Amino acid sequence: MFRKNLTIRFVVLLISILWFLLYGYGVGAFRGFPKGVDAFAHLTMIKFILDNFPHIRWNHYWYGGLPYYLTYAPLPHLLTAGVIKVTNWSPEFTMVFLEAVTLVVFFVGLFLLLNEVTGKHYTFLLSSLLLINSLVFWGIIVAGGAYARILSLMWLPLSSYFVLKWNQKPTKMNFSLALLTTSIGFSSHLQVGLFTIAMVFFLTYFYHSPEKVYHRLKWSIKLLLPIFLLSAYFYVPFILSKPLQFFGKPHLPGPVSVYSVLSLEGWNTIAFHVIIIGIAIFVLKRGSEGIKVPEDKTILITASTKSIKILLLLLFLYAFTSLIPPELYVFSPYDSPFYIVLFFSILVGILFGRVKERFVKISLPLFVSLLLLASLVQYPFMMKHVWDSGIESWYSGYYVSQQLIKIPDESNFRFGADWDGATSWFNYKYAVPQVLGFYDINLAPRSNWNHLLVDTVWKNKGELLLTNYLLDWNAIKWMMIGFPYYNYYKFLNRPDHYKIISKVDTPTMYTMYLFEYKDASPILSATNAINVGILGDDEYYKDFFLLLSLSGYSSKNIAPLRLEEGHLKRLKDFDIILLHPTNNQLKNEALWESLANFVHEGGGLIIDGSGIKASYPIPSPVKGSDVASFPSTSKWNFSLIDEGVLKYVDVLALPTSQFSFTTIDKIREGSKVILEHNGLPIIVEGRYNIGRVIWLGVDIIRTGWQEKSLPSAQLLGKLIERVAESQLKEMKILRLYKAENVEDIKHWSVSWTTANASGKVEFDINRTTIKLIYTFRDERHDDQVNYLYNPPGVWDLSNQEYFYIHLFGDSSGHRVTVYLESDDYRNSFWFEFNLDWSGWREIVYPLSEMKIYGQPDIKAINKVDIVINDQPDAFGDGKAHFFYLDEISAISYMDITAKPKYSVERLNPEFVMISLSEPVRGVLFKETYFDRWYAYLIDKDGVEHGLSIYKAGPEFMYVRIPLNIKFPVKVIFEYRVIWIEWLGYAISLLTLMFLIICGVGLTFRKHTLLLSVLLAYYIFEDKIRKVLRTSSALHYRLKAYVSKIFHG
Repeated sequence: MFRKNLTIRFVVLLISILWFLLYGYGVGAFRGFPKGVDAFAHLTMIKFILDNFPHIRWNHYWYGGLPYYLTYAPLPHLLTAGVIKVTNWSPEFTMVFLEAVTLVVFFVGLFLLLNEVTGKHYTFLLSSLLLINSLVFWGIIVAGGAYARILSLMWLPLSSYFVLKWNQKPTKMNFSLALLTTSIGFSSHLQVGLFTIAMVFFLTYFYHSPEKVYHRLKWSIKLLLPIFLLSAYFYVPFILSKPLQFFGKPHLPGPVSVYSVLSLEGWNTIAFHVIIIGIAIFVLKRGSEGIKVPEDKTILITASTKSIKILLLLLFLYAFTSLIPPELYVFSPYDSPFYIVLFFSILVGILFGRVKERFVKISLPLFVSLLLLASLVQYPFMMKHVWDSGIESWYSGYYVSQQLIKIPDESNFRFGADWDGATSWFNYKYAVPQVLGFYDINLAPRSNWNHLLVDTVWKNKGELLLTNYLLDWNAIKWMMIGFPYYNYYKFLNRPDHYKIISKVDTPTMYTMYLFEYKDASPILSATNAINVGILGDDEYYKDFFLLLSLSGYSSKNIAPLRLEEGHLKRLKDFDIILLHPTNNQLKNEALWESLANFVHEGGGLIIDGSGIKASYPIPSPVKGSDVASFPSTSKWNFSLIDEGVLKYVDVLALPTSQFSFTTIDKIREGSKVILEHNGLPIIVEGRYNIGRVIWLGVDIIRTGWQEKSLPSAQLLGKLIERVAESQLKEMKILRLYKAENVEDIKHWSVSWTTANASGKVEFDINRTTIKLIYTFRDERHDDQVNYLYNPPGVWDLSNQEYFYIHLFGDSSGHRVTVYLESDDYRNSFWFEFNLDWSGWREIVYPLSEMKIYGQPDIKAINKVDIVINDQPDAFGDGKAHFFYLDEISAISYMDITAKPKYSVERLNPEFVMISLSEPVRGVLFKETYFDRWYAYLIDKDGVEHGLSIYKAGPEFMYVRIPLNIKFPVKVIFEYRVIWIEWLGYAISLLTLMFLIICGVGLTFRKHTLLLSVLLAYYIFEDKIRKVLRTSSALHYRLKAYVSKIFHG
């Protein structure tokens, strides 16, 4: 009889597994290329381990660098990489093979669990068929590609089975197996681990339900505590790093709509299960009435059903209600249907163990037939959602992007794309870092900067200055432009900046381009850029960094650094400090003393006092300031402008927000006024010993960036150069027109006017300027006059950055539109402004920000068309009015910052070295600033010098090279294990050794724990000695004691 039952059970298990493998083969799960959206991401990380093990804690390929396995459990990837290393199988085949094997193990575990709980073989048949014939079960494999989740799933039923065995018979073997399977499952995947540990807790708690709560908790903790301790190697660093970043994810969508899981539109559906489980509940209710179950099985069934019901209740609340706020989401609610089906299937199987035999004989064949029928009906629905990443089809984004992307393996630059069709597979094929990656962008460090980059480069059709600035700072050399935004005209219109590498016309996704950014700068480089330490809040730092984008400077010229008050002892590492003081900082004597010493020794200081009424100590050039605000209709009235500092800055267009001013009596001796409004100094410059200080009363940073004010950016750049006493760029001027003599007028004409307008061009001999005269005879406000400048020849503006025009305004309020034309206005670049000022004004406008009409050629501009348009509220009195024009030019800035010689070597993701043959200011490392990175320098004599790492730009890294260092030198960035990781490793190791010692039969003597500590010391001796500074004598005595215990 026993053999017969055993045979039946084996046959049931075999039939279920064979049906599972057959169905999986049919939907493509166990053949060909790994299926699912996430397949390439997992292949990439497996390849990453194979290429870099054991240096895998830092992934430099994705998102500018991130500690990937600090937030994602590494065990499934390590297991797969280990199998590949032993067998030499391909990663693709190994993934498919292990997926099939681990799911077979899962069903074996489910068989053991249900057999243990119910003692009935058919319960497994029903549960397994419910799972196998569900869309969501296969969807997570062939559509989602949740490979790590699937590999981790096998531990859930196994751990539940061994936990029940241990609760029934608490032997060492059962405890060890329960502990091992649960610990591995818990640390294999965050989601599956959460449900694994929850099942273990509830099963143990409810198994001992006759006992008091205290004793039930005691039994649970007895097992859970060592599980947590064994898993500490992953969870201690995970939790202690940035728990809020990983646990609170309000960006995750939810709750799930009931319609989405009951429809057949997606794979994440439980539509068929609702019907089948509804019938099952009816049968269970009728068939279990009055049945007697053996006492030992009653306890198991009760514990199991209560545990699963609680988990199902929590899952339903989590998935379909708003009771759980998004800030507390641990995983996406849209992942819940998979677990709901999983636990419902197990629950139905368990409850079927309580059904009368006569009901089983009737209902089981019905259910099996119904489930097999459901599998056939839903098969075509499932096939619609199969995601084959390896298919060669123009309907596959992976295939399309692979035809497009052909780049060299230059690992010191980045590739950029904002589409999973490219980012997911890219690092499986190329050892080149990329801007994004296949990971939740909101979980990655620097997520706000990555969002800004994507929005600016790929989504925004303009903002070319900011686009180039962010491309430079993110070291992007190649970028794919096309699906999903098709924003390629922005790049096609500027061949001076972007080179087309390849182009693909697809029948499904239109045209895709691969561009090369010609001015790309590397990830790791030696730099002579002026570094500016920003002492302000996070938003102020961000505004400063972004405002620089409008000034034409890049990472090659200016390196913004995040300055904290804890850095005050290291101010010598900075060239310039920008201080936006708070009230507390204004009273901080230690801060001002440090700043005074910094300037006294030659440092530069800019004090942003805009909007602040305060008294300033030395080294400020002003003793105090007051605050004023502009009425809404007021404009700047500058009574003094230092042309030496402010040449080519359109100061009249500076933001008219709240500003601060000082008075002459509050200006310290030796200081001078740079800009004055209505007789009130608003920018003052002074010296303190050999250092230069500027006090700034105009809000050019916060308001300047909010208004995207180009004059604010130009002024900021001028002030930085002034304080640094260093010219970063050399201005090159291409004059299109300069008023010099009356002969110049022959190339000017009034090309067109409306019927009620007239115009005339004259040369004003007294002013040596062109005089543009216009008359609007009524107030229709749609009249205009066109002035055309059409000299012989053409201008090539492809290497120019700004358009410059010097005008004398008449305060008329009329709008002026300037066209740079290729042949005529229908192919032109243009911008506009209002004549709302009186006097001379220098208007500077970025060529890259001009609007485009038609298809102008930036290399063949031959006309300038100036159009004045009548406007509401502007006068149309029939009288002649005029404005003067002195100069039209195109301006470029040639980078004259010295370019040092260097070479870069990356031995592995965690060790990067740059060799410097000549003195430089610093080293800029455009990877994510993270507290595990250490930097040091080895000089010519082999002496090691520690270096401080500062946050630079969009949270990258910068180190300053100390003075008086003997060159050549090597600067090394090394990603190291810090104390929280050592703590996690030590806890897991000590727990394991303690369990082994107890498991082999040693009595728990007083020296057992001591032995574990000594073993840990023996293994981690170098690190412990460095931390505790252990003496050599004690060190060798401890080692001898360990050896004596082990070797007698």
